[in-house]
Amino acid sequence: MSFAFFIYLVALLFSFFVIGAILGAVFAKAPQSLDQRPLARARRTIRALVFGWEFPPFNSGGLGVASLGLTRALAKHDVDVTFVLPKRFPLSVPYAKMITAEYEDAGAQVHYIDSPIVPYAVEGSYMLGPDGRPIYGSDLVSEVRRYAAAGARIAEREPHDIIYAHDWLSFGAGSAAKSTSHRPLMAHVHATEFDRTGDGGVNQVVYDIERAGMHTADRVIAVSHRTKDMVVARYGVSPDKMRVVWNGIDDDTAPRANPEVPARLSALKEAGYKIVLFAGRLTIQKGPDHFLRAAARVAKQEPDALFVIVGSGDMTNQLMRMAAGLGIGDRVLFAGFLRGHDLYEAYATADVFVMPSISEPFGIAPLEAMRAGTPIVISKQSGAAEAVPHAITVDFWDDHAMAARINELLASPQRRAAQVAQHAAVLEQLTWDHAGEKVRSVMDELVPALSA
Repeated sequence: MSFAFFIYLVALLFSFFVIGAILGAVFAKAPQSLDQRPLARARRTIRALVFGWEFPPFNSGGLGVASLGLTRALAKHDVDVTFVLPKRFPLSVPYAKMITAEYEDAGAQVHYIDSPIVPYAVEGSYMLGPDGRPIYGSDLVSEVRRYAAAGARIAEREPHDIIYAHDWLSFGAGSAAKSTSHRPLMAHVHATEFDRTGDGGVNQVVYDIERAGMHTADRVIAVSHRTKDMVVARYGVSPDKMRVVWNGIDDDTAPRANPEVPARLSALKEAGYKIVLFAGRLTIQKGPDHFLRAAARVAKQEPDALFVIVGSGDMTNQLMRMAAGLGIGDRVLFAGFLRGHDLYEAYATADVFVMPSISEPFGIAPLEAMRAGTPIVISKQSGAAEAVPHAITVDFWDDHAMAARINELLASPQRRAAQVAQHAAVLEQLTWDHAGEKVRSVMDELVPALSA
C-alpha cells in the first residue's frame, strides 16, 4: 500500500468521524416527545392563618366583602385558609367549613373569638345582626389587646406557614401570632386612620396600632397606589416591602337581583324620577355631606331628580337636618343600610352613582354600581380612580364640578350608555380571582420553599 493511499484512507475515516459528530449533536438537541418531557412541578399548598374581624353577612361594609372575596380566591390558588374572627357568628358557607375554637375538621377553617370590637366609628345601630341586635360593643382598646392574646394562643396550636392580617384591628393579633410561631406576617391595609377621619382628628392609639403592625409585618399589602404612598409617607414603611393589590368583584360578592323580592325603588323610576345614588357608610370619610351640597345644585336644574342615600352611620341625623336646611328634604330618600337584592335594585335603578369620598383607599361600591350597569362619578381622592380609567372623577370638595358632571349624565342617555359600555372590559380585570393570585404571589415571596 502506497503512502498516498494511506493518507487518503486516514482522511476518509476522519471525514466519517466529523460527519457523525455533527449528526449526533443535531439529534441530541431535537425536542423531546411529550411523553419524555418532565412534568411541571405542581404548586404546593400554603397554610395561611388569617385574622379578620367581619365576614358576610355579618359585615358593615367593603372590608367584610374583601375578606370573603380574597378567602374564596386564595382557596382556588392552593392556599389552605384558617380564618380567625373576633366574634362568634352563625356562619355557614358552601366552599368552607366554619368552625369554632373547639376545632371541627375543616377545609378552610374559621375560628371565632368572642369580642365586642367596634370595626368602624359609627352609631351602634349600624352593625346589627339579622335579629336586629347590636353585634359589637364599645370597649375598643381592651378588646384589641384581647384579640391579640387570642391570636397568640391560636398560633401555638394551629399549623400554618404564613400569617395574614386584615387591617388595624387584626394587626395586633397577627403580630402576636408571629412572635409565637415566627412565621412571616402579611399586613393588608384596607384603610388608614387618616382615611377614616378624613385626615383630621387622628386617634393616636389607633395610629400606633397601625404603625406597629405595619413595621412588624414582612410585607404590607395596600389596596391602591394611593394607599401605598400614604403608608410610606405617614407610617414610615419601606417601599421595598409594600405591594399593591386592587380590590375586585365577582358573582359571589356582588349584590344580585332576586325575582322573588318585590321591587320598591323601581316604582320611583317608573314614576318619572331620575335617581342619583349614594351608597356607603354615613361617616365623614365617605363625604355624604358633599353629596348633599352637590344634590342641592343638581335639584335646581333637574326638577325630576331624586337623591337616594343608602347606608347608615354616625352622620345620619346630621345629614337629615342638612337636607332640610338645603331645601331638598323632600327630594332626599334615606334608605338605610341595604344588602343583597335591595342593594342591587338601588344600583340598577339609579341613573348615576356618586362616590364623593374625602379619602377612599379603594372603594368597592363603584364596582358594584358598574356591575349593575350604572354610570359613576367618583372622587379623585380614591383608589378606584386609578383602577377605573374611564370613570368621571372630581375633587370631593368641588360641589360645583360634581353637580355639573351629574347634570351632564342625567341630561344625556348617550353619555350614560357610552360610559356603561366601557364597564365590562374593566370589570373583567378587577376580579377577586386576580386579587387572590397577586396575594398568593406575595405569599410565594415569603414562603419560597413551598412554592419552588
